[in-house]
Amino acid sequence: MARVIFLFACFYSVLCSEVTSVSFKNYFLNAKNVMLFIDPITGNIVEANNAAKLFYGYENLTNMSIQEINTFTKEQVLNEIKQARRGTQ
Repeated sequence: MARVIFLFACFYSVLCSEVTSVSFKNYFLNAKNVMLFIDPITGNIVEANNAAKLFYGYENLTNMSIQEINTFTKEQVLNEIKQARRGTQ
């Protein structure tokens, strides 16, 4: 889980930067794998691709936090986020 959050935290900065290409955003949104960009500080879902919306059953995941859709307790999610920010597993 920590690797996943870390990966998406890294891609979040790319997604929101001005140099991000339209093709990267299109790839992200249309990928067959479930992808979420999660703010590592707040736990809020910043962006979700179409596969994630179908998988979780919500049309607008960006109004939610990862704690709302994850089976981990809030403390477990926060611990995973801390580990991801430190780059540990």
